[in-house]
Amino acid sequence: RALITDDAPAAPATVASAFPRRESSSSASDVSAPTDEPRSPPVPPIASTAGPFAKCVGPHFHVAWDPAEFHLVVTPCSSGSGGGRRIWSSTKGKPFVAAGFGEFEMQEVGLGSFRPAKDDPGPRTDFQSVDMISADAISVTLGGALQFRASPGSAPANYTLKLSWDESLEHHLTFDIEIRERSEFAGGGHRASHAYLRYETEASEAFFGFGEQYSVWNVKGKRLPILTQEQGIGRGLQPLSFLADFVEKASAGEWHTSYSSIPHYVTSKNRSLYLRNYLYSIFDLTDDDAVEVAVIRNPQSIKPRTHPFLTISWGVVLGDSPKELVSRYTKYAGRMPALPSWAICGGAVLGLEGGTDEVLSVYRQMRDVGTPMAALWIQDWSGYVKDDFGTRVLWNWELNTDHYPGWDAMLDEIQQTATRVMTYVNPYLTDRVNDSSPMRNLFKEAAERGFLVRNSSGQPYVQRCGSRTFTFGTIDLANPEAAEWYATEVLGKNMLQNSNASGWMADFGEYLPFDSVIGGRDHESQVDPQYFHNRFPEEWTKLNSLALARQNRQDDVVFFSRAISTRSPKYGSLFWAGDQLVTWDRYDGLHSALLATLSGGISGIALTHSDIGGYTMIERCILFGYVCMFITRKCELLMRWAEMSAFTDAMFRTHLGSGPGPFEAQIYSSAASKTHFANFAQVHKALCEYRTELVREAADSGLPIARHPMLEFPDDQQLQTSDAQVMLGSEIMMAPVLSPGTSRIRVYLPALGDNETWVRWPGLDEYQPGGSEVDAPIGEPAVFFRSGFKERYPNAYAELREQASLVRETSRNGGFVCPKEVDYRMGVVELVKVLFGTVLVALLPYAYYAKVRSPH
Repeated sequence: RALITDDAPAAPATVASAFPRRESSSSASDVSAPTDEPRSPPVPPIASTAGPFAKCVGPHFHVAWDPAEFHLVVTPCSSGSGGGRRIWSSTKGKPFVAAGFGEFEMQEVGLGSFRPAKDDPGPRTDFQSVDMISADAISVTLGGALQFRASPGSAPANYTLKLSWDESLEHHLTFDIEIRERSEFAGGGHRASHAYLRYETEASEAFFGFGEQYSVWNVKGKRLPILTQEQGIGRGLQPLSFLADFVEKASAGEWHTSYSSIPHYVTSKNRSLYLRNYLYSIFDLTDDDAVEVAVIRNPQSIKPRTHPFLTISWGVVLGDSPKELVSRYTKYAGRMPALPSWAICGGAVLGLEGGTDEVLSVYRQMRDVGTPMAALWIQDWSGYVKDDFGTRVLWNWELNTDHYPGWDAMLDEIQQTATRVMTYVNPYLTDRVNDSSPMRNLFKEAAERGFLVRNSSGQPYVQRCGSRTFTFGTIDLANPEAAEWYATEVLGKNMLQNSNASGWMADFGEYLPFDSVIGGRDHESQVDPQYFHNRFPEEWTKLNSLALARQNRQDDVVFFSRAISTRSPKYGSLFWAGDQLVTWDRYDGLHSALLATLSGGISGIALTHSDIGGYTMIERCILFGYVCMFITRKCELLMRWAEMSAFTDAMFRTHLGSGPGPFEAQIYSSAASKTHFANFAQVHKALCEYRTELVREAADSGLPIARHPMLEFPDDQQLQTSDAQVMLGSEIMMAPVLSPGTSRIRVYLPALGDNETWVRWPGLDEYQPGGSEVDAPIGEPAVFFRSGFKERYPNAYAELREQASLVRETSRNGGFVCPKEVDYRMGVVELVKVLFGTVLVALLPYAYYAKVRSPH
């Protein structure tokens, strides 16, 4: 064995050459006759003709190859960066690269929900050799063969693995595997469909991040697909998920479905890894001692010119703490710019709709109870349509003056209280504009210009959203001309100039079909959608940023996005957690919004928020109206959500919900809800000095403003796996109330240095470190700040103290008590319908049995 550097590689070891095979006899008697001759040893799964290797790649990463152990290990170069601890290591004595030569096809199975229609890896290689190593100052390249032990005579697939360092990402080491095609491969095609990477972990190692994960904090023990799609309605909450899937296939989602699946994590062992691929991938964390990553494509749809090999590209990050790892990771993902002062210091952003009179009516009500308002977010500024889902925003992005007469006069009135207006947009257009309307039909304009995603016949690819009758086409973001038109004509002209908006919700981005045609008109300039689907959210965020740049409005306009790719933070100004149910649970409710904030912050989503009170309301009936489910927003949930948002969210924003009706609690539904919301809008505003410092820190370091306590207290094992507490920066700890009817909550406070203690808000009592139960009635959430906060942020402390006395007085005087008559009416209506539906569901099997047994 010899180290090969800068020379021609040695002949690759293959299964056929790993052990000499005994020549078989052609004699029948020889075959059946007993013999004492020893049998050939089994073919091992590994072989290396390359010798041992050890070298620092760049200034920080020591790469070592041990052929005897068949082990590739990366450690820090110096003890000052962590000594000999392993940053990354392959599975010892086993193949760590493999390939499958089968079939794969992804399809849309529901409204924005995708599942593999075919996922057959076919024959998977179980032999790997390492036959060459070459190196220079900033890279190491290994090469060898992948093959089947059961078919030693088959042609191997060659691969290369390159480890490289780039000074622009000083603390990152990049790995690139290329699996090359073969003209013949036993039992399968010549193009790889599945690429596999296996590397070591520990049984006790916890994994955090992966974008916005709504149901789990530690993903160890899970098998997690990385796929941008609708998160679903219910996501395992029963019986809602069953009924949602019954009505529309795959609409419920699963525990892992997310608008923002990002292939990146940080572990409890101070290790961090991220994929640079945009292909569909799966992280299998179910083994105690190994992680397996699969990167998967449809080999039949690829363009050999642009994607000749199946690749796995990933990076590892060197850092001594989770906080350092997150910060250094965002050098790759991008860091979000600081928000303008009006968005974080101006108070609430009220989500309103319904026309000029309705919007102004609610604005005046909330103004008169002392609510500070940064903006009114008007979702239906472009008008509305009605279908079997309900009342829908018209996806034709132009101010609808029939729905909003006197738009400029309305803006003049709200600007008297320094309140701005925000609107709504997404990358889709619907052909629902009447020919007699004076409004432009943007769908037709885009289709005529060839700016919409196309189907195989070259026509606009029409999809559905929310119902079978609401259809739309998608702007082709792989076409630079289409992106420029949308940024300039739609966002720049219609939204910034004509509607005078100070921002908008940049919704969606998850629906790109895998069988669509995107890019240029000619085949050579087209883009493979399977390489673009998970990248689409990044391009959508980039387009919004481009629109601001074209108008020179980057510093004062805010757009907030739902779908997020790995590098979306580089272009985004703000994100939000998507469409939660108006429930409390970790499946799809209040707790899931908290989990999304915690996990997203690990993966670069530094500035985020959620819809206060949730969004998705259920008023659906099936089986001819005999089985109904009603999930309505309650006053208590709305108040608890507002309390959490006041201390954690970058923007304090409400949403009327998906189906606002007379039984849905709104911030203006009662005197108690108005008073409570106004108070906590003031609390959010009171934190202006501190939150301003945090958004600057996010821009400089990539750290999330709302973060898991692990980032501040990495050595506290009790905090590490907790998923019910959150910190605002390094100073404020909160344990939000996450269940109804709760007035006491258990809190764990970690030890502080420098003679500091924890101070409870709003009571301003001192607390010692440790676990305890504390009172947390509505209006007095379990919030604690470091005692030194007073000196470090005197303005924020003074305003918080003033709000504390007001909030506590109102709470003690019963000012935050929800109206019982509203809750009672809602409860009775739901109870009767749910009980009636339950009886009918229980009778269905008997009815079916009777029908089957009947001779008629």
